Amino acid sequence: MFIALAFLSFADFIQLEFQVLWYYSLFYDPFFLSTII
Repeated sequence: MFIALAFLSFADFIQLEFQVLWYYSLFYDPFFLSTII
């Protein structure tokens, strides 16, 4: 049970990181995602 909760919180953290990167690329660096891909 604890492992499942930890995994869910870790998945939410990863999703938050991607969301922050997306907003950063949108407002500050429009070519940020294109340089990674």
